[in-house]
Amino acid sequence: MHLLEAGMAFAVVMIVFATITAGIVEIFVRILGWRGKFLERAVKEHFETIVWPRLKNHFASGEDAHKEVLDDFLEQLLRNPASANNLGSKMARDKQISVLSIVAFAQRLGRTKIGEKILSEGEEQLDLIIRDFVRCFDRFNLAASEVYRRNTQLVALCFGIILAIIANVDVLRVSSAILQDPDLRAGLIKEAEEAQAADQAAVGELEKAQAALKNGAVDQKDVGKLIEAARDKIESARESAKELREIGLPIGTEYFPHCHLFGHSDKDSGNCKAWQTDAVGIGKLLKWLLMTVIAGVLIGLGGPFWFRVFSGLSHLAQLLKTFGLSSAQPEAKPEEVTPTKKVIDSAAPVNIVDAFKTSAKVHSKSVKVAPKGRAFLNDDGTPATGEQS
Repeated sequence: MHLLEAGMAFAVVMIVFATITAGIVEIFVRILGWRGKFLERAVKEHFETIVWPRLKNHFASGEDAHKEVLDDFLEQLLRNPASANNLGSKMARDKQISVLSIVAFAQRLGRTKIGEKILSEGEEQLDLIIRDFVRCFDRFNLAASEVYRRNTQLVALCFGIILAIIANVDVLRVSSAILQDPDLRAGLIKEAEEAQAADQAAVGELEKAQAALKNGAVDQKDVGKLIEAARDKIESARESAKELREIGLPIGTEYFPHCHLFGHSDKDSGNCKAWQTDAVGIGKLLKWLLMTVIAGVLIGLGGPFWFRVFSGLSHLAQLLKTFGLSSAQPEAKPEEVTPTKKVIDSAAPVNIVDAFKTSAKVHSKSVKVAPKGRAFLNDDGTPATGEQS
């Protein structure tokens, strides 16, 4: 049973460090504007591959006409409505959106020069063109999102290794301490609820932002507030990392090799033995580096992965407890996530075609409202019951 408890305790350690890594990666990605760049790449590729070949006959030939339509297409689809500046064809990264749902795509498409030409195709072709454009955009957007996901995973892996080296997380030393010290296991499992809640809350806030945008429940400018809330949760995870040392987890500057860099080698010879420059010392350093890199790779797997590991082990421990095989260690239950309540907005478009038609007809200068029929009047001047078209 102690192996099961050790696995739960190790998962808690990984949850804490993975949450810190996730916060660092989120800040890194926002500084570089990766979301906006990948979205812009998807929109531009969609225009060149799908939109322009279908509607280029409606425009004048030549590179200038192509560039003018493309710039208008990118500006209308990617411009951040919260920005007061008219940025033209060259938009700053902080002045454009980073997430675009298919409904928002249809709405913004109706405001472009392309939208005017689609509207001129007539009702029969309009539905087919819009559905085809939206489906193709969804495919391009998913492909860009997959590339973004792979890149962020690679960044998380790199930052996980860096964090493990800085925090001196030797996976072999940590695992051995957890296996040998029942008090350490108990203390880590007690910290499970707080560490798990911090990770779940951070991931939940980001998922809430994406879901709300997809459902059209919030505006793009509100996403930053939700991400800031997620960062507050990450701060609590950093506090949990400090508590790990207080519990007795063998990490930090008091252990090899950081103790030699920070002057702790004389304070605790058990934790930090004298440095050797021979083959033995070099081998010990290489072993530490290997174990730390492995710890970084495990951290890079992410908080959700280790949350599932902890939940599985926790459920297994609960099952064994029913058979009287569990020890007296306290068990942390996964925090229940309240599903996001769907916001119903009466002004929301019914579907993608409705979103496009409404936007295109409002912004198109060539569409005129058809006059209503004239009503017959009786001899006394009162309206008759019928109407003439």
